[in-house]
Amino acid sequence: KLNSTAICKLDTQTGKAVYWAQADCHLSEPIFVGNPGGQREDDGVLISVIFDMRTQKSFLLFLNARNLKEINRTLID
Repeated sequence: KLNSTAICKLDTQTGKAVYWAQADCHLSEPIFVGNPGGQREDDGVLISVIFDMRTQKSFLLFLNARNLKEINRTLID
């Protein structure tokens, strides 16, 4: 059982959903930062604060808003 929350991107035209989740992690509401020169509505980055219950530490997570692939994460001390 996955004890976490997830980020979901839903294409309302096709019904296709893409998720980001990590076991034992809880996240804040993601913030979308658009690419100023972007051509699509999802050109940009999603940023969220994640709390990892296993390590008892938080990190900033940066995801590609188009496909929810991880770009980077930065530990918050």
